[in-house]
Amino acid sequence: MKNQNSPAMSYKEMHERAKTFTGKDKEMDDRVKTMADQTWSAIGGDILDSLKFSGGKYKQTMSRSEVIEVVCDADYMLSHGDDPEAYAYYIYLRDNHPKHKYKIMKEAFPYKYYGF
Repeated sequence: MKNQNSPAMSYKEMHERAKTFTGKDKEMDDRVKTMADQTWSAIGGDILDSLKFSGGKYKQTMSRSEVIEVVCDADYMLSHGDDPEAYAYYIYLRDNHPKHKYKIMKEAFPYKYYGF
């Protein structure tokens, strides 16, 4: 679902927008959590399917930190989160407040393990 508060932005514009944030913002934190959830909903099944037989071992779960790592990887949240302004805020957090970024990602993924 497209966030109506966020106009389309180029990748460069998102990085420029990221420089304009000056602190933590509860509403933006919630939007980043929504993007993370939408991203996991889009890619989680495929990721878990790919783990089933990796390394010759049958694995059905991923730890929370592994889920956070794949959701934050390769601009997946930009592709699946559908909120360029929130992604710009995520870039700001990643570059300036990594502990806070990890805190809100842990809130987005509250369980120790994810899987089938």
